[in-house]
Amino acid sequence: MEWKQIKNETDIVKLMDSLNYFHDSCITGLTYSSSTYVDETDLSMVMGTNPVVKLIIQRQADSLTTLEFCLEGVTHLCIHNDLNTSSEIQEANLYYKNGNFHWNVDDEMASFKCKKVSWREIQKK
Repeated sequence: MEWKQIKNETDIVKLMDSLNYFHDSCITGLTYSSSTYVDETDLSMVMGTNPVVKLIIQRQADSLTTLEFCLEGVTHLCIHNDLNTSSEIQEANLYYKNGNFHWNVDDEMASFKCKKVSWREIQKK
């Protein structure tokens, strides 16, 4: 599936409505790339300026059951993983403020802040 970029409040509302505010969802995986690396010629550290997180979310729903989010320019990422409690998302909020997208799960289980958000549905094989 093609990536769909979230560009404005209308895109946010449409996505959140179609996902029922992430109700009955869970984070099943993520990858992180800092974009920082060591230059092989002089072994200097090259600081990255575009950290990227890819987040996989599954939903208990008849449609849009598995989603991948690509978060670019990530400045905050927090995942609380308490093995004694459910990691089920009851509700999450996505909003745009001061040039950043913010996503917060209602019980502070997870949150992020980034410059750009894209998403796509992952089809079952």
